[in-house]
Amino acid sequence: MSEPKPKKPTQDYQKALEYFKEVCIQDSFKEAVLEIQRKYFPDKDQWVLDFDDKLVVDFDALDNFPNPFEIESFQSPEMKQDTLSLLKRFELPLGFYVPIWYYVFYGLELSYYFEVDKTLDFGQSLGLIKAFELPQKLPTKDTRLYQAQEDLIYPLAIKFSPYVTKRDLLDYVDKQFDKTIKPLQEKYINPKSKMGKFKSKDSEIAARNEYIYELRDNPRKEIARIIKEVWNEYYDVGTIGKIISIEEKRRKEL
Repeated sequence: MSEPKPKKPTQDYQKALEYFKEVCIQDSFKEAVLEIQRKYFPDKDQWVLDFDDKLVVDFDALDNFPNPFEIESFQSPEMKQDTLSLLKRFELPLGFYVPIWYYVFYGLELSYYFEVDKTLDFGQSLGLIKAFELPQKLPTKDTRLYQAQEDLIYPLAIKFSPYVTKRDLLDYVDKQFDKTIKPLQEKYINPKSKMGKFKSKDSEIAARNEYIYELRDNPRKEIARIIKEVWNEYYDVGTIGKIISIEEKRRKEL
């Protein structure tokens, strides 16, 4: 019996995920998270965890954590508003509510959600395109509160009959995109938004660059020695300085 083919993300899904990764490393995002955490946990000196920190939470047991959408009593209206404020500020689809909520109130690292195979089960809720019945049914009783975020991220829609085929839909988009769809998009595009501007990076290179950035306060020659020891790769001090500069810029890009 052949194994099932692995799920493949759509391009819109991958765009949103790459954007989410960039949001997570932004200084402004971490500062916003800390501000909320200090409000609820004033006695904690440092709540935000670096992505490489060992956590007390076993991610294999993540399914045992309650879904904040399903257990309305699990969060106060104020918690919902504060979590949604992060989504709104950083232009994230409502599907990212759950990982951000766990990050803010549990300290669960967001890098867990960076791998496509671990997020595909979230369905279309993380992507930039959705298909759903009308009227739309959100996964919560508090529909009005979340609907505002849905409308912000998905202000446009293509309505279609249950009798159209895949070919009909593709034909419509192909022939109507420039004439009908694109002009509508242009009404809502934020010229300052970086959504869709970030490409998928090689995970090993990204991890190495992140590691170099974490060592940025060390002398460049010392960093070169450590990278040679850990990664078995040699970088001169000029290259290391360039990587650190790029990583610093990334954290202030949005």
